[in-house]
Amino acid sequence: MNKCLNIIAALLILSSFFISCKKNVEDRIDGTWRRVNVIHFYSDTFQDWSFDGKYLYILRTIAGSQSYDTLGYGGYTIKASPFKKELTLNDFTIPYYSMQPKWSIEKLTSKILTLNRPYPGNAGSEYLEFTKK
Repeated sequence: MNKCLNIIAALLILSSFFISCKKNVEDRIDGTWRRVNVIHFYSDTFQDWSFDGKYLYILRTIAGSQSYDTLGYGGYTIKASPFKKELTLNDFTIPYYSMQPKWSIEKLTSKILTLNRPYPGNAGSEYLEFTKK
């Protein structure tokens, strides 16, 4: 009987850890992230990914402007465990992101987000870096 109670207590503690891990990722990813343009580093056009808890909006703006163009949007879900974090885009309006909607969250801090996914057709991988706005 005592063993059974210990096992149940351990399972409850583990399950609460997994739930809090997902909630922590969801809380940290919410907000607007500016994509680091590694190809055209000195470009005056920026792409922002804005997560609002349920939807992701990909926006484009020009330096010094207060207006945005919405490039695409859709829902997203997050799966998180202590070993792996995954972002999945759902019903996204940009076909390029709908072909392979699963992204591995490589790094997520209060200031940096990095995402990685395989290209459709196993043609390599795509790696994106963001800084928090």
